[in-house]
Amino acid sequence: MAIEAVYFDGDQRYSISIPQSLIPLNKPVRERSHKIGYKRVTCLILLGTTVLYQIISLCSKGVASKAIRGLSKRQELSQNARKVKFWRSKVLDECASAKTEEDMADILKLARDEAFPFSSYGLEQKIIDPDYLPGNHIERCPYVMIDLGSGVGNSVTDFIDSGLVGCEPRKQLENIGTQRFDPLHFHADGKLRYLVEIGKDESNEEFKRWVNDKIQNFDTSLGPEDYCVYGVEGNPLLKHKLKTLENNVARMDPSPLQHLHFLTRTVAGGDHRQSIFIDHAHERENSPGSSLFFNHENLRESRDTYGDIVEYKVDTTSISTLMEQTLSRYHDRSDSTQMTRNHLIIHIDVEGSEFDILNEAKNSGLLCNFALEGNYVDIFVQYHSPEFLGIETAAMLQYIHEIRPYFESQCGDTLKMYERNLYFLPPGSR
Repeated sequence: MAIEAVYFDGDQRYSISIPQSLIPLNKPVRERSHKIGYKRVTCLILLGTTVLYQIISLCSKGVASKAIRGLSKRQELSQNARKVKFWRSKVLDECASAKTEEDMADILKLARDEAFPFSSYGLEQKIIDPDYLPGNHIERCPYVMIDLGSGVGNSVTDFIDSGLVGCEPRKQLENIGTQRFDPLHFHADGKLRYLVEIGKDESNEEFKRWVNDKIQNFDTSLGPEDYCVYGVEGNPLLKHKLKTLENNVARMDPSPLQHLHFLTRTVAGGDHRQSIFIDHAHERENSPGSSLFFNHENLRESRDTYGDIVEYKVDTTSISTLMEQTLSRYHDRSDSTQMTRNHLIIHIDVEGSEFDILNEAKNSGLLCNFALEGNYVDIFVQYHSPEFLGIETAAMLQYIHEIRPYFESQCGDTLKMYERNLYFLPPGSR
């Protein structure tokens, strides 16, 4: 003999047939309701597990929300970064408590002379070119700045400047008067002082503000001292200047950067062993320009003035290659390596090669995937028009109509571009 039983789970009605032999004689009816409650709890656990699995699956495909990304822990600060932050906080604290002009003079000395002193090697030591020394001169980091088209190193020193502080007393006291000072400039000789005349140590205030904003938006506890910086410059006439800056930064204690290395006689974009042309029209300014484009405006001026130009063969690299070489996310696969919350800053001013460079970055897929994994990418790019370069290439058109829209729509909200000279857009939409 069997007994028909009916029970409800939510809006669902269930009917089962139970043999009488299986029904205990003295079981209270209320205990059966407990079994039903246990089943509901089990269903809820299974439902929660399923939802969690779906979230993990979405994250593994790159569709990660900011809330989930924010759960990853911050990277541990280096000893060098701690020293720089201590100096910065000390200057700001002294500014806040300054009461006399003598106090302000002491703070200026602190900010200028005690910030990044040279180590015991001393300035008299001969500059050694790391390119010719054995070993690997690339340090893998979670926070990286790549400078494509370094020139004489201005963008790197501007990057350092973004972390320097000035002194503006919180209260304008009578016995201080108007004494104050703006953040000083980091010069290639490794000293902090005010800017000199244009042509030797130019300063890009727009880039400085942009860098500061991007680092602070990413993590307010960070500064340039937390970043490994890599510069790429093809002009062989600028190699000595860049290596001097690299050596000066390397032997400071503390150093204004976590690490600095320039890839000289190297350009981003183009084919292997690319030809680069030197602009002698600006050699008087001790900073000759260069371009991969033979009809570049400055090269045309150089030919008109001197009758010819100089051509060199240089090596090539790409954003994807540099990412794999410099970001710890692609190097160290240990459990301590953070796959998310890494930060990549890219500065591009390469006299027309920006289109090839960014096209490659899209086609490799590495840049977008890096952002979609929950990492941050900030790109500062200077465009050059066909009129300036003397040519309109297929790479330009492909970038404008295909690659740039792809970056905007497919790479997530953690990849952002700051663009200068948007010549290809109508004036009202720039």
